[in-house]
Amino acid sequence: MEENKNEVIKLTLDNFIPWLETKFNQKYEPCLESLKDRFVGIYTLIKLLMEKIMEMDNLLGEDSNEVNIYQAYKPLLDNMIRLLDIMMKEFPECLDLEFVEYFLLSVQERIQIFLAHLHQIFHISHPDPNFNMKISKIHDVIS
Repeated sequence: MEENKNEVIKLTLDNFIPWLETKFNQKYEPCLESLKDRFVGIYTLIKLLMEKIMEMDNLLGEDSNEVNIYQAYKPLLDNMIRLLDIMMKEFPECLDLEFVEYFLLSVQERIQIFLAHLHQIFHISHPDPNFNMKISKIHDVIS
């Protein structure tokens, strides 16, 4: 439906909202596309971090010889997993201004908490050099 700017368009009330949404999408889609791409990247990064922290949790939990190490670091790992899980569940299907504003306000504090926990976890010293190498590989991916 091509319209001139000076042309009068007759729409029923039922067709007005879909027509208006189409017009807004045509006008603002290029701007929103880059925003969607950026947030998909952020979501993917959060998902990768979650996978690696869970991998580290499983790695520490499998070592029955060093139960004390696992017990010492388990609360930090659980907090990190919980924080990342909350961030992933908050992502809406459709981005809107309210979510973007909330995300930008909350992400800095959340990342600081995450990094504080991560810093402590990467100071794990284990008697087994193979174990330390596995932790180091996870650290390299996250860094």
